[in-house]
Amino acid sequence: MPLVRSLLLILLLIAYFSSPAFSRRNSIDQGFTPPKIAKEDRVKADNTIVQSSTEGAMSPSREPADDLADDPVLIDALTLIRDKGIELGKTEMQAYWKLLERVRSRSWSQLRSNARHANLHEFFQRPAEHRGEIVLQSMVIRRINRYSQSSKGGEESKELYEVWGTAEQTRGWFYVAIVPELPHSVNGDQELLGKRAELVGYFFKLQGFFSGVATSKENPSVAPMVIGRLELTAETSAISSTPSDWVWVIISIGGCSALALIYFHFLFRASNDGKPRKPRIRVEQDLAIWLDSQQKSQSDSP
Repeated sequence: MPLVRSLLLILLLIAYFSSPAFSRRNSIDQGFTPPKIAKEDRVKADNTIVQSSTEGAMSPSREPADDLADDPVLIDALTLIRDKGIELGKTEMQAYWKLLERVRSRSWSQLRSNARHANLHEFFQRPAEHRGEIVLQSMVIRRINRYSQSSKGGEESKELYEVWGTAEQTRGWFYVAIVPELPHSVNGDQELLGKRAELVGYFFKLQGFFSGVATSKENPSVAPMVIGRLELTAETSAISSTPSDWVWVIISIGGCSALALIYFHFLFRASNDGKPRKPRIRVEQDLAIWLDSQQKSQSDSP
């Protein structure tokens, strides 16, 4: 009996921890409110909202990324970046727009040819040393925010997208991408959700954000922000390659039902142990005796 109960408990734990619902317990879809960072008119004039220390600033002695060597103004602007802030500060906007202009003038292939694979550990430990580097990161798209970017004269408006995604090799850590356009093979924003894509672009900063369950007293979570371009990978769907939640529910219910049947089977057998068993009736013998008695009674009758 204790063995059956232990098996039942183990099955329930396996079903819970292996289900996609458990792996997405911190998912961006569960009440996550991303920071509004893509519109210049949303940026506060005062940079005091960025409370991170100067550890996030680029060291002036750092060698600039090869692709930025032709723009000393941009290199200087990157030294004003502060990490872990919830909103972009006014002093950060010059580097933000300059990097976006560079992205608009380059294709995804051109950026990828100079990119290296992103390393989350390096971003968290030494973000200043890697600011402005062209990095490549595969991720699963979880959320898309669309903005309109007005030109200086106010005559033209361009779309700008803020894409949040999770990197599978970093156990669900978020990346946030600022991209001028979505992949051309997609007709609508919603069709991108759950798709695998490759992000290539300039590492900008560690962006702070609060999840939907976070309180005002908690420190914000952070995600590397990359200004660049997105392309869908050959295996576009991350959702279709894994069982959905309802499949795991069916598996769990079926397994629990099977164990419950086994449990009650042993329980029934245990409840009958020690009880006297009724002798088995030999139907053929009883029938033969009955027929013989009937024949005798007919022969004795006058």
